[in-house]
Amino acid sequence: MKRFKLMTAMFATAAAVAAAATPAHADVSPLTFDFYDCTGPAGTPSEFSADRVSSLSPTLAFHRTDGAGIFVVLLFRDEDAGFDVRPTFAPGLSAKAVVTCSAVGPLLGHELTVSGFFAP
Repeated sequence: MKRFKLMTAMFATAAAVAAAATPAHADVSPLTFDFYDCTGPAGTPSEFSADRVSSLSPTLAFHRTDGAGIFVVLLFRDEDAGFDVRPTFAPGLSAKAVVTCSAVGPLLGHELTVSGFFAP
């Protein structure tokens, strides 16, 4: 019985140490992307900055730092690595990529081409 109590205390201590060492989600800074050479319909900005909404979401969306809405990406091309990603989009909604921009990825420094649309 004494051994069981000792092992339980050791596991509880290890769990507490692991929990304290894990950073909280709230402490994570958003990734900011600077989009440039943008083309699209009238009113499309030639450049803008935006923060990645959530790395946990299957949708690739960016909050514009100027407060002018969200940039939803439908096609993401990593020019340096040579691959395309088509993020998941909300089922039942049909959307068309009408805006295309370039960006340099803040993590790896890769040249990116992204296409999508602006949402309010």
